Amino acid sequence: MLLRGEFAKHLTKFNLLLVTVLFIMNIGITAYQYRDDFTADSRLIRETRESMLELYFSDTDEYQRLKEDYLARLADYEASQYKAMFGNTDKARAVFENKLIDLAQYGDRQLFSDIERIINTQDRYRSSILSLLRDSALRIQEVGDSGGYLYEYYADLLRLYDPYTDLSLPAAEIRGWNEYFSLQTPLIFLALASLGLFCGVFRADSHAGMCGILRVCKRGGRETTGAKLSYIVLTSAVIIIIFTLSPLLIFALSSGLSEGGAPIQMLDIFTYCRYNFTVGQYLLIYTVVRIIIFTCFNLAIAVLGQYTDNEAPAFVLTAVIAGIGAALSSVSPSSFYYFLQKFSILEIANVNILFTRYRGLNIFDNCADYTVVILISALLLITVFITGALLHRPAPAIRVRRENKRSATVFNPLSLFSAEGYKHMICGSGFLILAASFVLKCIMSGIYYDPHINSSEMIYMDYIARVAGPVTDDNLSYIENEKNYIDSTLNQYSSAVEAFGNGKITIDEYRDYMNRYNYAFYCRHACDRLCDRRDYLVGIADSRPGVEFIYEEGIDRYLAAPLDIVMVLTTVFMCGNIFAFEYDSGFSKILRLSKRGRKPVYRRKLIFSLTLAAAVYLIFSGIDLYFLLTNYNVNYLSVNIISMPRFADIAVDMSIGTYVILYKIVTAIGSMLLFVFVTVISGIFENRVKTMVVSTLAVFIPYVTDKYGVSVLNAVSAANFMAPLNVFNALPTYLVCTGAVIVLNHIMYVKWYGRGYKR
Repeated sequence: MLLRGEFAKHLTKFNLLLVTVLFIMNIGITAYQYRDDFTADSRLIRETRESMLELYFSDTDEYQRLKEDYLARLADYEASQYKAMFGNTDKARAVFENKLIDLAQYGDRQLFSDIERIINTQDRYRSSILSLLRDSALRIQEVGDSGGYLYEYYADLLRLYDPYTDLSLPAAEIRGWNEYFSLQTPLIFLALASLGLFCGVFRADSHAGMCGILRVCKRGGRETTGAKLSYIVLTSAVIIIIFTLSPLLIFALSSGLSEGGAPIQMLDIFTYCRYNFTVGQYLLIYTVVRIIIFTCFNLAIAVLGQYTDNEAPAFVLTAVIAGIGAALSSVSPSSFYYFLQKFSILEIANVNILFTRYRGLNIFDNCADYTVVILISALLLITVFITGALLHRPAPAIRVRRENKRSATVFNPLSLFSAEGYKHMICGSGFLILAASFVLKCIMSGIYYDPHINSSEMIYMDYIARVAGPVTDDNLSYIENEKNYIDSTLNQYSSAVEAFGNGKITIDEYRDYMNRYNYAFYCRHACDRLCDRRDYLVGIADSRPGVEFIYEEGIDRYLAAPLDIVMVLTTVFMCGNIFAFEYDSGFSKILRLSKRGRKPVYRRKLIFSLTLAAAVYLIFSGIDLYFLLTNYNVNYLSVNIISMPRFADIAVDMSIGTYVILYKIVTAIGSMLLFVFVTVISGIFENRVKTMVVSTLAVFIPYVTDKYGVSVLNAVSAANFMAPLNVFNALPTYLVCTGAVIVLNHIMYVKWYGRGYKR
């Protein structure tokens, strides 16, 4: 009975609508990502591959005849290409003749490459395992038998993977499963659905004013808490199964799922999986493990709300986890800190990292199984959260008040604006939210502005440093000479090799040429970029004065920054309670009847929101500016903005510095409108959780759809206002978003002030 009541209490129309919208987006974005698999060309490619595989197994001689014919055609084509490149003929290029399948992006070469890859599955797998075993044996010899983490880790590799040298893999095509297990979007929608459904499980009774009654009821203690926990676990399992398995429908209808009885090692990312699973068995394990991990997360945010008596910490926790997880997941494999990736909650929630290969954890110089440790830790955390929820004891419903003879002190009341600040920054733990957001912003900004300079980029930087400044004859002459030197050196390769082979040049001459060739080969891509920049600047130099050669990577990143997710989350957390606080506490009715509770309070709330927006924007801009100036030289702000090819369509002559000022003005207005938007939404919905969910979806749905190529919602996209790629091209967005905020503000004003109210 209690459990049924919890389901009725929490599965409201709003929550059901939220889950339905997220479910549709989960399916829709997956379908859009793999929309090409629904086309007739993709179907023809699959049918051709299937027929060729059938031919290979049924008539090997005929398959070999087709393959030999293909190889002969390929050899003729490559020979003609070689002659056109190094011979004395004209620069015409031969066209490869496709006989079996001839599509724009898929022909006989791709077909035979795919078939050979499928046929050689067994050999490739065995070669990979033997290579791993050889490398482990060499490493264990280097470590020696002294014990310790490294010795145990490589010994485990030898023990675990040696039996798989005899694993038999069938020569069959795998369809759909690689794409399915690489999906990342279900994690986002599962997290949003979890926040909407579970962060306020222990707060619903408080919102309804039932806490006092429940505390004195016979079954209002642990029995009610147990019912809530059962609701969390059961509902978590259901929505996780639905969100996890529903994308399979897309792959079944598009590419068609291959049989689930194939060994898991046939999937691309599971070559080194140490478990003897089939694909179907792994699907079951994948789903169960995700249920465990997300149930742990759902219990965490629910119990956090129970102990803090507030939903906001759940959102803060989610944002911090997501930010740290994204930072750890983005660590490069070549980085010294790559080992931290396996602690990313995003990777763990995606499950695959637990089974793709054997990983070890260094615990006091002993090697522990990473997969086992993570699963046991998740189960222990579930136990801890359940126990903590059952042991929680709220404040007593009735308190005995003792009077004493102390003189009362009268304090001067706070102003309305100061009261708003105290209410939200002190009582509502706003300073803690801001502190967390500033730390997270520093992390994200540091990652974004990290230069990541490779060798080609260093050469290009050196080229730009040589020609920096206006387009002059000396600069153009240097670029032309460098380009000619590189091209001529590369074109002499064939003749130099042939001459050395025939004894026409000495070994010293050949070495001298190879040194020049290595330089040319090393610099060719950077020189091509320099020539592209030269061609662009020469084309506009006469009509657009003030253009120069600049290395604009820093400013380009600054002006092409994506939507500041930390800013959005800070706005949602801070402003989602400005009006909802009054409705949640029941104080809104008193305020709206008090002398200064209507227009003055409404105005102070908006002023507080705008003040907060200005402060956060200035601090966040300062953080971005610090990392920009730390990592890049931006001494070219007086140069014409047209010097950057990305802004070639700007018709107005202005300096880069002027454009940066205009950009910051636009983004500042966009950020302030977002703060106002979330503020008025909190009053319209009268609930903090609903405000957070609606505001988050309103911002991120247009942003995510635009990232996947669907631009129909760009006119209402806050991202285009807060981070426009070109401030002149987003004017419709500015007008629509500003108009929408003004309309919503009027609606909230009428709701708060009242149509029939007269002073």
